[in-house]
Amino acid sequence: MFTYIVEKGANLKIHTPGIKDMSQIKTKTIQKPDCIYMQSDYPSGWHIEVEQRSDKIVIYSNYQLTQNEDGSFNAPTKLSDL
Repeated sequence: MFTYIVEKGANLKIHTPGIKDMSQIKTKTIQKPDCIYMQSDYPSGWHIEVEQRSDKIVIYSNYQLTQNEDGSFNAPTKLSDL
């Protein structure tokens, strides 16, 4: 599992090439006492969990993300190639 931390005040943007219809993604969101927790499963097998806390956002991914110069991330496009 890969872990990424986005500090308070920064925007979280994850580009998901290959996803044309958001209904392809199975997502659940849970409000916990200390954070908002979101879990998403993509048809490609990519799994991501996000904890939005008051001081940061923590991202857990089963595949490595690519971070761009602007701070955004790119999700893997072809998991079979990894």
